[in-house]
Amino acid sequence: MFKIEENKIAYYENEKELAYVTYPIIYDRIVNIDHTVVDPLLQGRGIASKLLEYAYNDIKAKGLKAELSCSYAISWFNKHSNYQDILTSGIRKYHEADFARVYQITKDHWENEVPMSLELANFIYDFLVRYYLYYNEYCYVGLEKGNVAAFLLANLKEETNDSFNYFKENINKLNDNDKKLAYEYYDYINYNHNKVLSYMPKNSIYLGLIASKIHGMGFKMIEYLKGVALKNNVHEIYLWTDETCDYKYYEKLGCILLETYYISLYEKKLKTFIYKMNF
Repeated sequence: MFKIEENKIAYYENEKELAYVTYPIIYDRIVNIDHTVVDPLLQGRGIASKLLEYAYNDIKAKGLKAELSCSYAISWFNKHSNYQDILTSGIRKYHEADFARVYQITKDHWENEVPMSLELANFIYDFLVRYYLYYNEYCYVGLEKGNVAAFLLANLKEETNDSFNYFKENINKLNDNDKKLAYEYYDYINYNHNKVLSYMPKNSIYLGLIASKIHGMGFKMIEYLKGVALKNNVHEIYLWTDETCDYKYYEKLGCILLETYYISLYEKKLKTFIYKMNF
């Protein structure tokens, strides 16, 4: 028997819950389908699919929209296009629940930048997100069919965070060689970061990290950032990038090249650029 509960559909046999899908409200009229769980004894009977049908009907009946963080739900909605009308798309502010997806996009986007062990890569790209993450009005995610598929992390020059504390608290989980490489990566990021800060006046924005799996979403997020900045009387954005990225993309956006220099990372010399955007 299927039963509609609060932000949940459950399946019972003999009054025992054997399967469920949950979709808590994450902010105003938006739910997140975050877990689909089925007892192994029921697998192969289509219970999971039926749970999502019930969830879809409940969400739609209540006039809500949905995001997806459950891998099964993502796969299910991709296969059932006629149910996608409840899924969100567009740009919204970053929420804490987005971290895992932003981390994964970061790792997918940059993990081939320089060679490193799997353990080091997991640590570095987790830290990299935290380094540029501020809980402010300048950090966003881009959604497609309810799934976070892009992000932009930015901050005002005056803002600070506790990313280095995270670095210090977690680096001892690495072996000695990876520790050495992690510190080298930190120095590399921090050097470039401080170079950008040296150009920035007060009340300007630092665009720290941006990545997208959706064509054209990067441009849309930058335009969104500019719109919010203008409302706050901010008219300049600064950033750095290097030759491992599509740095000419920023020139196409009308950015002004402020400096070009070389910096080494793991014995690889990288041509690096600092840009400024006026609007």
